[in-house]
Amino acid sequence: MRGRGVQLGLAALLALGTGCSHPEEVAALEARKQEILSSTVPKPEFWAEVERKGHAVDGEKPLQREIETARARLAAAGTATEGLRAALAEARGVNAQAEEVRAKVEAEAQRLEALAAGQEAALDGFAARRTAGGAG
Repeated sequence: MRGRGVQLGLAALLALGTGCSHPEEVAALEARKQEILSSTVPKPEFWAEVERKGHAVDGEKPLQREIETARARLAAAGTATEGLRAALAEARGVNAQAEEVRAKVEAEAQRLEALAAGQEAALDGFAARRTAGGAG
């Protein structure tokens, strides 16, 4: 807006300085003046628009703060989630190792139970022979 005012002023000075006495030059300058004036906004309208935009920006500030707070919470939640996932992965690893040990212990217990059952059967056989041999 200010640049156009400067152009208009320069055009007026040029017209006065050269002593425009030709009506076509004056008409051309007047046309240029009207062109510049028609494309500018009157000061009251301009400042009303500035004030409106200022109020709009003021209204956006709390929203921007809320957005920043939400982003910070999201980042913190993401960090916490990553930590929990790492702990979960570690726990799964420990559980896998414990399951491996449990399976080995269970297999050994079954082997020992089978061995004990075999020993018991052998003892029962000895006892049966003794009873049969003592009776006979």
